[in-house]
Amino acid sequence: MSKKTHGKTKKTRQRGVRRLADGRWRIRVYATDTRTGKQKETQKTLPATLSHAEVLAEVARLKEEQALGGGAPPAERTSLSDCAVRWLEDAAARTKRSTSELYLDVLERRVLPVIGDLYVDSLERRDIERWVRWAERQKRRDGKRYGRETLKGWWRILVQFIRDVCADHGVADPIVRIKPPRGRAGRTRDMRTLNADELGRVLAEVERAAPQRYAEVYVLAHTGMRPGELFALEWRDVDEERGKIVIERAVRRGTVDTPKTEDPREVALTQGMRDVLRAHRRKLIADQHPGLSRGLVFPSTRGGHRGPESLHKPLKRAGVAADVEVRVGPQVLRRTFNTLMMEAGVDRIVLRSQMGHCSEEMTERYSGVPVESKRAAVAGLEARTTGGRDDDPNRD
Repeated sequence: MSKKTHGKTKKTRQRGVRRLADGRWRIRVYATDTRTGKQKETQKTLPATLSHAEVLAEVARLKEEQALGGGAPPAERTSLSDCAVRWLEDAAARTKRSTSELYLDVLERRVLPVIGDLYVDSLERRDIERWVRWAERQKRRDGKRYGRETLKGWWRILVQFIRDVCADHGVADPIVRIKPPRGRAGRTRDMRTLNADELGRVLAEVERAAPQRYAEVYVLAHTGMRPGELFALEWRDVDEERGKIVIERAVRRGTVDTPKTEDPREVALTQGMRDVLRAHRRKLIADQHPGLSRGLVFPSTRGGHRGPESLHKPLKRAGVAADVEVRVGPQVLRRTFNTLMMEAGVDRIVLRSQMGHCSEEMTERYSGVPVESKRAAVAGLEARTTGGRDDDPNRD
Protein backbone atom coordinates (compact mmCIF):
# COMPACT_ATOMS: atom_id res chain seq x y z
CA MET A 1 0.00 0.00 0.00
CA SER A 2 1.07 3.56 -0.50
CA LYS A 3 1.63 5.85 2.44
CA LYS A 4 -0.41 8.70 0.92
CA THR A 5 -3.39 9.61 3.07
CA HIS A 6 -6.65 11.30 2.22
CA GLY A 7 -8.67 12.40 5.24
CA LYS A 8 -9.27 9.35 7.37
CA THR A 9 -8.45 6.86 4.63
CA LYS A 10 -5.37 5.54 2.85
CA LYS A 11 -5.30 4.91 -0.86
CA THR A 12 -4.14 1.61 -2.27
CA ARG A 13 -2.71 0.74 -5.64
CA GLN A 14 -6.11 -0.70 -6.63
CA ARG A 15 -8.50 1.94 -7.97
CA GLY A 16 -11.60 2.33 -5.80
CA VAL A 17 -10.08 0.55 -2.78
CA ARG A 18 -9.18 2.50 0.39
CA ARG A 19 -8.20 1.55 3.93
CA LEU A 20 -10.04 3.36 6.69
CA ALA A 21 -8.29 4.62 9.84
CA ASP A 22 -9.85 1.82 11.90
CA GLY A 23 -8.52 -0.84 9.51
CA ARG A 24 -11.73 -1.56 7.59
CA TRP A 25 -11.83 -1.47 3.80
CA ARG A 26 -13.90 0.98 1.72
CA ILE A 27 -14.49 -0.11 -1.87
CA ARG A 28 -16.16 1.77 -4.73
CA VAL A 29 -17.17 -0.10 -7.88
CA TYR A 30 -18.16 1.34 -11.26
CA ALA A 31 -19.75 -0.75 -14.00
CA THR A 32 -22.04 -0.44 -17.00
CA ASP A 33 -25.55 -1.75 -16.49
CA THR A 34 -26.38 -3.78 -19.57
CA ARG A 35 -30.10 -3.23 -18.94
CA THR A 36 -29.83 0.55 -19.21
CA GLY A 37 -26.40 1.28 -20.71
CA LYS A 38 -25.67 3.62 -17.81
CA GLN A 39 -22.75 3.76 -15.40
CA LYS A 40 -23.60 2.58 -11.91
CA GLU A 41 -21.68 3.10 -8.69
CA THR A 42 -21.69 0.95 -5.57
CA GLN A 43 -19.87 1.65 -2.30
CA LYS A 44 -19.33 -0.92 0.38
CA THR A 45 -17.41 -1.18 3.66
CA LEU A 46 -15.65 -4.49 4.42
CA PRO A 47 -14.30 -5.88 7.72
CA ALA A 48 -10.68 -5.19 8.66
CA THR A 49 -10.05 -8.93 8.95
CA LEU A 50 -10.18 -9.45 5.16
CA SER A 51 -6.95 -9.75 3.25
CA HIS A 52 -6.13 -7.56 0.27
CA ALA A 53 -6.78 -10.49 -2.08
CA GLU A 54 -10.19 -11.12 -0.52
CA VAL A 55 -11.05 -7.45 -0.96
CA LEU A 56 -10.10 -7.56 -4.65
CA ALA A 57 -12.22 -10.69 -5.09
CA GLU A 58 -15.20 -8.83 -3.64
CA VAL A 59 -14.57 -5.93 -6.01
CA ALA A 60 -14.63 -8.31 -8.98
CA ARG A 61 -17.82 -9.95 -7.73
CA LEU A 62 -19.59 -6.60 -7.34
CA LYS A 63 -18.58 -5.51 -10.83
CA GLU A 64 -20.05 -8.64 -12.34
CA GLU A 65 -23.23 -8.35 -10.29
CA GLN A 66 -23.71 -4.66 -10.99
CA ALA A 67 -23.05 -5.00 -14.69
CA LEU A 68 -25.59 -7.83 -14.88
CA GLY A 69 -23.16 -9.92 -16.87
CA GLY A 70 -20.40 -7.42 -17.30
CA GLY A 71 -20.77 -6.92 -21.06
CA ALA A 72 -21.22 -3.54 -22.67
CA PRO A 73 -24.67 -2.92 -24.15
CA PRO A 74 -25.03 -3.62 -27.86
CA ALA A 75 -25.03 -0.50 -30.04
CA GLU A 76 -28.50 -1.15 -31.47
CA ARG A 77 -30.74 -1.28 -28.43
CA THR A 78 -33.75 0.87 -27.60
CA SER A 79 -34.84 2.13 -24.20
CA LEU A 80 -38.44 2.48 -23.11
CA SER A 81 -38.01 6.27 -23.10
CA ASP A 82 -36.97 6.17 -26.76
CA CYS A 83 -39.97 3.95 -27.59
CA ALA A 84 -42.32 6.32 -25.78
CA VAL A 85 -41.64 9.09 -28.29
CA ARG A 86 -42.84 7.01 -31.22
CA TRP A 87 -45.68 5.46 -29.26
CA LEU A 88 -47.05 8.87 -28.24
CA GLU A 89 -46.83 10.08 -31.84
CA ASP A 90 -48.90 7.09 -32.95
CA ALA A 91 -51.37 7.63 -30.11
CA ALA A 92 -51.82 11.28 -31.11
CA ALA A 93 -52.70 10.17 -34.64
CA ARG A 94 -55.29 7.58 -33.60
CA THR A 95 -56.91 9.04 -30.46
CA LYS A 96 -58.57 12.23 -29.33
CA ARG A 97 -56.34 15.07 -28.24
CA SER A 98 -57.47 14.79 -24.63
CA THR A 99 -56.62 11.08 -24.61
CA SER A 100 -53.16 11.55 -26.11
CA GLU A 101 -52.48 14.32 -23.59
CA LEU A 102 -53.44 11.94 -20.79
CA TYR A 103 -51.06 9.29 -22.18
CA LEU A 104 -48.26 11.87 -22.31
CA ASP A 105 -48.89 13.02 -18.73
CA VAL A 106 -48.95 9.50 -17.26
CA LEU A 107 -45.87 8.33 -19.16
CA GLU A 108 -43.83 11.43 -18.35
CA ARG A 109 -44.77 11.61 -14.67
CA ARG A 110 -45.72 8.07 -13.65
CA VAL A 111 -43.95 5.55 -15.85
CA LEU A 112 -40.72 6.69 -17.50
CA PRO A 113 -39.10 8.15 -14.34
CA VAL A 114 -39.25 4.65 -12.85
CA ILE A 115 -38.49 2.28 -15.75
CA GLY A 116 -37.77 4.52 -18.73
CA ASP A 117 -34.01 3.84 -18.72
CA LEU A 118 -34.44 0.10 -19.28
CA TYR A 119 -33.82 -1.47 -22.66
CA VAL A 120 -36.91 -3.12 -24.12
CA ASP A 121 -35.18 -6.47 -24.58
CA SER A 122 -34.10 -6.54 -20.93
CA LEU A 123 -37.53 -5.81 -19.45
CA GLU A 124 -38.58 -8.37 -16.85
CA ARG A 125 -41.49 -9.08 -14.51
CA ARG A 126 -39.51 -7.75 -11.58
CA ASP A 127 -39.35 -4.32 -13.27
CA ILE A 128 -43.14 -4.15 -13.57
CA GLU A 129 -43.53 -5.39 -10.00
CA ARG A 130 -41.12 -2.66 -8.88
CA TRP A 131 -43.26 -0.08 -10.67
CA VAL A 132 -46.38 -1.44 -8.95
CA ARG A 133 -44.76 -1.06 -5.52
CA TRP A 134 -43.64 2.46 -6.46
CA ALA A 135 -47.14 3.45 -7.59
CA GLU A 136 -48.69 2.18 -4.36
CA ARG A 137 -46.36 4.43 -2.35
CA GLN A 138 -47.16 7.65 -4.23
CA LYS A 139 -49.04 10.39 -2.38
CA ARG A 140 -51.14 13.36 -3.34
CA ARG A 141 -50.37 16.90 -2.25
CA ASP A 142 -52.49 16.44 0.86
CA GLY A 143 -50.29 13.54 1.96
CA LYS A 144 -52.85 10.83 1.25
CA ARG A 145 -52.16 7.91 -1.06
CA TYR A 146 -53.81 7.90 -4.46
CA GLY A 147 -57.16 6.14 -4.81
CA ARG A 148 -57.83 2.87 -6.58
CA GLU A 149 -59.35 4.44 -9.67
CA THR A 150 -56.37 6.76 -10.17
CA LEU A 151 -53.90 3.88 -9.95
CA LYS A 152 -56.07 1.81 -12.28
CA GLY A 153 -55.83 4.63 -14.81
CA TRP A 154 -52.03 4.66 -14.60
CA TRP A 155 -51.97 0.86 -14.84
CA ARG A 156 -54.13 0.74 -17.98
CA ILE A 157 -51.82 3.14 -19.79
CA LEU A 158 -48.69 1.32 -18.58
CA VAL A 159 -50.05 -2.03 -19.77
CA GLN A 160 -51.04 -0.69 -23.19
CA PHE A 161 -47.66 1.00 -23.67
CA ILE A 162 -45.52 -1.95 -22.52
CA ARG A 163 -47.45 -4.54 -24.51
CA ASP A 164 -47.40 -2.45 -27.69
CA VAL A 165 -43.65 -1.86 -27.37
CA CYS A 166 -42.87 -5.49 -26.56
CA ALA A 167 -44.95 -6.67 -29.51
CA ASP A 168 -43.10 -4.30 -31.83
CA HIS A 169 -39.73 -5.65 -30.66
CA GLY A 170 -40.68 -9.31 -30.44
CA VAL A 171 -40.18 -9.39 -26.66
CA ALA A 172 -42.20 -11.59 -24.30
CA ASP A 173 -44.96 -9.84 -22.38
CA PRO A 174 -43.55 -9.11 -18.87
CA ILE A 175 -46.95 -8.17 -17.39
CA VAL A 176 -48.54 -11.63 -17.44
CA ARG A 177 -50.07 -12.54 -14.06
CA ILE A 178 -48.97 -9.30 -12.37
CA LYS A 179 -51.67 -7.70 -10.26
CA PRO A 180 -52.31 -3.96 -10.68
CA PRO A 181 -51.44 -1.54 -7.87
CA ARG A 182 -53.85 -1.29 -4.99
CA GLY A 183 -54.75 2.25 -3.99
CA ARG A 184 -56.60 3.41 -0.94
CA ALA A 185 -60.34 2.85 -0.87
CA GLY A 186 -62.27 5.84 -2.15
CA ARG A 187 -65.17 7.52 -0.45
CA THR A 188 -68.50 5.81 -0.72
CA ARG A 189 -70.96 6.97 -3.36
CA ASP A 190 -73.35 8.28 -0.66
CA MET A 191 -70.72 10.80 0.42
CA ARG A 192 -70.41 12.18 -3.10
CA THR A 193 -74.05 12.55 -4.14
CA LEU A 194 -77.07 14.59 -3.15
CA ASN A 195 -80.57 13.38 -2.42
CA ALA A 196 -83.49 14.87 -4.32
CA ASP A 197 -84.24 17.45 -1.63
CA GLU A 198 -80.62 18.60 -1.46
CA LEU A 199 -80.41 18.88 -5.23
CA GLY A 200 -83.57 20.98 -5.24
CA ARG A 201 -82.10 23.31 -2.63
CA VAL A 202 -78.85 23.69 -4.58
CA LEU A 203 -80.77 24.57 -7.74
CA ALA A 204 -82.81 27.14 -5.84
CA GLU A 205 -79.63 28.73 -4.44
CA VAL A 206 -78.03 28.95 -7.88
CA GLU A 207 -81.18 30.60 -9.26
CA ARG A 208 -81.14 33.08 -6.38
CA ALA A 209 -77.43 33.92 -6.15
CA ALA A 210 -76.17 33.26 -9.71
CA PRO A 211 -79.21 33.47 -12.02
CA GLN A 212 -76.96 33.86 -15.08
CA ARG A 213 -75.67 30.31 -14.44
CA TYR A 214 -79.00 28.74 -13.54
CA ALA A 215 -79.87 27.38 -16.98
CA GLU A 216 -76.60 25.49 -17.40
CA VAL A 217 -76.77 24.05 -13.88
CA TYR A 218 -80.38 23.03 -14.39
CA VAL A 219 -79.60 21.22 -17.64
CA LEU A 220 -76.49 19.60 -16.16
CA ALA A 221 -78.43 18.36 -13.14
CA HIS A 222 -81.26 16.86 -15.23
CA THR A 223 -79.33 15.28 -18.08
CA GLY A 224 -76.26 13.71 -16.47
CA MET A 225 -74.07 15.40 -19.08
CA ARG A 226 -70.38 15.87 -18.59
CA PRO A 227 -69.57 19.59 -18.23
CA GLY A 228 -67.38 19.51 -21.34
CA GLU A 229 -70.37 18.24 -23.32
CA LEU A 230 -72.63 20.91 -21.85
CA PHE A 231 -70.34 23.79 -22.84
CA ALA A 232 -69.89 22.46 -26.38
CA LEU A 233 -73.66 22.51 -27.04
CA GLU A 234 -74.93 24.62 -29.90
CA TRP A 235 -78.54 25.66 -30.46
CA ARG A 236 -78.75 23.37 -33.48
CA ASP A 237 -78.25 20.44 -31.06
CA VAL A 238 -81.46 21.33 -29.19
CA ASP A 239 -84.39 19.68 -30.95
CA GLU A 240 -87.56 20.96 -29.26
CA GLU A 241 -89.87 19.27 -31.74
CA ARG A 242 -88.55 15.79 -30.95
CA GLY A 243 -87.81 16.52 -27.31
CA LYS A 244 -84.10 15.72 -27.35
CA ILE A 245 -80.62 17.21 -27.16
CA VAL A 246 -77.96 15.70 -29.39
CA ILE A 247 -74.45 15.44 -27.91
CA GLU A 248 -71.89 15.33 -30.69
CA ARG A 249 -68.91 17.13 -29.20
CA ALA A 250 -67.16 18.14 -25.99
CA VAL A 251 -64.79 20.95 -25.09
CA ARG A 252 -61.64 20.47 -23.05
CA ARG A 253 -59.09 23.21 -22.38
CA GLY A 254 -60.65 25.33 -25.07
CA THR A 255 -60.43 22.61 -27.72
CA VAL A 256 -63.56 21.05 -29.20
CA ASP A 257 -63.39 17.29 -29.70
CA THR A 258 -65.68 14.27 -29.79
CA PRO A 259 -67.41 13.13 -26.59
CA LYS A 260 -65.54 10.84 -24.23
CA THR A 261 -67.23 7.73 -25.63
CA GLU A 262 -66.51 8.94 -29.20
CA ASP A 263 -70.03 8.32 -30.53
CA PRO A 264 -72.83 10.94 -30.51
CA ARG A 265 -75.84 10.27 -28.29
CA GLU A 266 -79.24 11.75 -27.50
CA VAL A 267 -80.48 12.90 -24.10
CA ALA A 268 -83.98 13.82 -23.10
CA LEU A 269 -85.27 17.39 -23.43
CA THR A 270 -88.18 17.70 -21.03
CA GLN A 271 -90.70 20.51 -20.82
CA GLY A 272 -88.89 21.83 -17.77
CA MET A 273 -85.61 22.10 -19.64
CA ARG A 274 -87.39 23.54 -22.65
CA ASP A 275 -88.82 26.38 -20.55
CA VAL A 276 -85.48 27.09 -18.87
CA LEU A 277 -83.60 27.11 -22.18
CA ARG A 278 -86.14 29.38 -23.85
CA ALA A 279 -85.82 31.93 -21.03
CA HIS A 280 -82.03 31.65 -21.24
CA ARG A 281 -82.05 32.27 -24.99
CA ARG A 282 -84.32 35.30 -24.63
CA LYS A 283 -81.82 36.75 -22.15
CA LEU A 284 -78.89 36.19 -24.54
CA ILE A 285 -80.78 37.97 -27.32
CA ALA A 286 -81.85 40.84 -25.08
CA ASP A 287 -78.24 41.34 -23.99
CA GLN A 288 -76.95 40.86 -27.55
CA HIS A 289 -74.48 38.43 -26.07
CA PRO A 290 -71.27 37.98 -28.14
CA GLY A 291 -71.79 34.22 -28.08
CA LEU A 292 -74.89 34.43 -30.27
CA SER A 293 -72.85 34.62 -33.46
CA ARG A 294 -71.20 31.27 -32.65
CA GLY A 295 -74.47 29.57 -31.82
CA LEU A 296 -73.28 28.38 -28.40
CA VAL A 297 -75.97 27.58 -25.86
CA PHE A 298 -73.82 28.49 -22.85
CA PRO A 299 -71.09 30.86 -24.06
CA SER A 300 -68.56 32.58 -21.83
CA THR A 301 -68.81 36.30 -21.18
CA ARG A 302 -66.52 36.86 -24.19
CA GLY A 303 -68.55 34.60 -26.44
CA GLY A 304 -66.26 31.55 -26.48
CA HIS A 305 -66.44 28.18 -24.82
CA ARG A 306 -66.63 28.01 -21.07
CA GLY A 307 -64.42 25.53 -19.22
CA PRO A 308 -65.82 22.96 -16.76
CA GLU A 309 -63.88 24.66 -13.97
CA SER A 310 -66.06 27.79 -14.37
CA LEU A 311 -68.86 26.00 -12.51
CA HIS A 312 -66.85 25.09 -9.44
CA LYS A 313 -67.25 28.35 -7.51
CA PRO A 314 -71.00 28.96 -8.10
CA LEU A 315 -71.81 25.33 -7.29
CA LYS A 316 -69.62 25.29 -4.19
CA ARG A 317 -71.26 28.48 -2.91
CA ALA A 318 -74.73 27.14 -3.66
CA GLY A 319 -73.92 23.93 -1.79
CA VAL A 320 -72.78 25.87 1.27
CA ALA A 321 -75.84 28.14 1.16
CA ALA A 322 -78.11 25.09 0.75
CA ASP A 323 -76.50 23.54 3.85
CA VAL A 324 -75.45 20.28 2.22
CA GLU A 325 -72.44 18.36 3.50
CA VAL A 326 -71.14 17.40 0.05
CA ARG A 327 -68.81 19.82 -1.72
CA VAL A 328 -70.89 20.37 -4.85
CA GLY A 329 -69.26 20.37 -8.29
CA PRO A 330 -70.13 19.28 -11.84
CA GLN A 331 -69.17 15.67 -11.20
CA VAL A 332 -71.34 15.58 -8.08
CA LEU A 333 -74.31 16.60 -10.22
CA ARG A 334 -73.54 13.85 -12.73
CA ARG A 335 -73.20 11.20 -10.02
CA THR A 336 -76.33 12.51 -8.31
CA PHE A 337 -78.34 12.22 -11.52
CA ASN A 338 -77.14 8.65 -11.98
CA THR A 339 -77.90 7.69 -8.37
CA LEU A 340 -81.35 9.28 -8.20
CA MET A 341 -82.40 7.70 -11.48
CA MET A 342 -81.27 4.29 -10.24
CA GLU A 343 -83.14 4.80 -6.97
CA ALA A 344 -86.25 5.62 -9.00
CA GLY A 345 -85.98 2.23 -10.71
CA VAL A 346 -85.14 3.60 -14.17
CA ASP A 347 -84.17 0.83 -16.58
CA ARG A 348 -80.38 0.54 -16.63
CA ILE A 349 -80.20 0.48 -20.41
CA VAL A 350 -82.21 3.70 -20.60
CA LEU A 351 -79.96 5.27 -17.96
CA ARG A 352 -76.76 4.24 -19.69
CA SER A 353 -78.08 5.60 -22.97
CA GLN A 354 -78.77 8.92 -21.26
CA MET A 355 -75.42 9.05 -19.44
CA GLY A 356 -73.19 7.78 -22.26
CA HIS A 357 -71.05 6.02 -19.65
CA CYS A 358 -70.65 2.39 -20.65
CA SER A 359 -68.63 -0.21 -22.49
CA GLU A 360 -68.53 -0.56 -26.26
CA GLU A 361 -70.72 -3.68 -26.05
CA MET A 362 -73.31 -1.85 -23.99
CA THR A 363 -73.28 1.06 -26.44
CA GLU A 364 -74.46 -1.34 -29.12
CA ARG A 365 -77.18 -2.69 -26.83
CA TYR A 366 -78.68 0.71 -25.97
CA SER A 367 -78.27 2.39 -29.36
CA GLY A 368 -81.98 1.95 -30.12
CA VAL A 369 -83.41 3.29 -26.85
CA PRO A 370 -86.14 5.81 -27.81
CA VAL A 371 -85.81 9.34 -26.48
CA GLU A 372 -89.38 9.08 -25.14
CA SER A 373 -88.18 6.55 -22.55
CA LYS A 374 -85.40 8.87 -21.46
CA ARG A 375 -87.73 11.87 -21.31
CA ALA A 376 -90.21 10.05 -19.09
CA ALA A 377 -87.41 9.04 -16.73
CA VAL A 378 -85.96 12.56 -16.49
CA ALA A 379 -89.39 14.12 -16.03
CA GLY A 380 -89.83 11.93 -12.98
CA LEU A 381 -86.59 13.33 -11.54
CA GLU A 382 -87.67 16.91 -12.28
CA ALA A 383 -90.88 16.32 -10.37
CA ARG A 384 -88.81 15.40 -7.31
CA THR A 385 -86.44 18.40 -7.50
CA THR A 386 -88.53 21.28 -8.85
CA GLY A 387 -92.15 20.33 -8.31
CA GLY A 388 -92.54 19.08 -11.90
CA ARG A 389 -93.97 20.61 -15.04
CA ASP A 390 -96.26 19.51 -17.83
CA ASP A 391 -94.04 17.34 -20.01
CA ASP A 392 -95.62 17.93 -23.39
CA PRO A 393 -92.74 18.75 -25.77
CA ASN A 394 -95.17 20.42 -28.16
CA ARG A 395 -96.65 22.80 -25.60
CA ASP A 396 -95.85 26.47 -26.38
